Amino acid sequence: MVWDVFQQLEFCLPLWNAHPFNPIDPSTRKNRRPSDPELNEGRDVLDEFRKLFPSIQSVVAVGGSAARLLGRIGCAHHHVPHPSHGNKVRFRSGPIDLLDRGAIR
Repeated sequence: MVWDVFQQLEFCLPLWNAHPFNPIDPSTRKNRRPSDPELNEGRDVLDEFRKLFPSIQSVVAVGGSAARLLGRIGCAHHHVPHPSHGNKVRFRSGPIDLLDRGAIR
């Protein structure tokens, strides 16, 4: 779904999910909210990502957990809904809206 949005936009956004890999609830086999230790693991990966791309001024947080983490560490960001749990349509329109408003370039 993410790559479909990029293809539609003809633009690749710097997206950040709270955890680099979706944690799965073993009982439901669906995405679940990352735990605090998983968020800390994600932060380590984010720090390395930011070192690789120092010119990126802000990223697009995918979901509330990612937005909270980015806010806590002082990383400039915009927020789009995570596509899980019925938010696919809102996720798809989020990056398009950010580009249309000139919030990201």
